Amino acid sequence: MGNTVKIDLAKLRERFAEAGAMTSEEAEKIVNLCVVKEEAVNHPKHYQGKHECIEVMRHLFGDSAVRGFCKCNAFKYRFRSRMKNGDEDIKKAEFYEDYLIQMNETSEKNINAF
Repeated sequence: MGNTVKIDLAKLRERFAEAGAMTSEEAEKIVNLCVVKEEAVNHPKHYQGKHECIEVMRHLFGDSAVRGFCKCNAFKYRFRSRMKNGDEDIKKAEFYEDYLIQMNETSEKNINAF
């Protein structure tokens, strides 16, 4: 299944509690979702677990925040592509653009269902 990442659950709970972001039980659930796999662009191992990081972000922060995140990441990867990773950065930008389009299409289908 790949490598796993050890996370100091006590520190994570403490930091989230200090920030008022979530309860220690919620932090523990998030940590349990975060175990790791491998791929460079579409599903990098450092963003994988039982659920992909971006899906956990949708659950925690909501679709509106994740839409903004996707827009900003797509811009960032296109902006830096000539200076850093070239085609790989373009593929990363396309991943976020595709994800945003998919989110918007899903929202439209849900709205049209009523």
